[in-house]
Amino acid sequence: MTPFSRKALLAATITAAALFITTVQAGAGANLLRTISLTSVEGDATDFTFNVPAGKSVRVQNDLDRVLHNTSIARVNPDKNMVRVRAFQPGQSMDLEFTSQGTYRICYEWMPEHTTVFQQSCVRVNVVKLQST
Repeated sequence: MTPFSRKALLAATITAAALFITTVQAGAGANLLRTISLTSVEGDATDFTFNVPAGKSVRVQNDLDRVLHNTSIARVNPDKNMVRVRAFQPGQSMDLEFTSQGTYRICYEWMPEHTTVFQQSCVRVNVVKLQST
């Protein structure tokens, strides 16, 4: 039995944890997320990308049972902060509209159980224009 790579396990963890995802149709049947569920991810999650529609409301929510600290949403190029939340409470959500296409980054700090050291997790958000059919 071949063990799964860390990257494959990380992607499976993020995918399994992203509950209650609503999608919209774009162009040739591609699904774009309308809800991004932030969950604890061990290691570097920057290889995982959420695809969301430009100009539509997207909900970012904390689905953990703990506070996420220093949550930031920033455009990657040019590097520009959109939102910064010091304490993102469990169950809390925020609705955003990504008006410009491009790549964004959501980063947050969280404290794993039985530790006193914060870890940081980041995911990419790829904002794309909806295509008419």
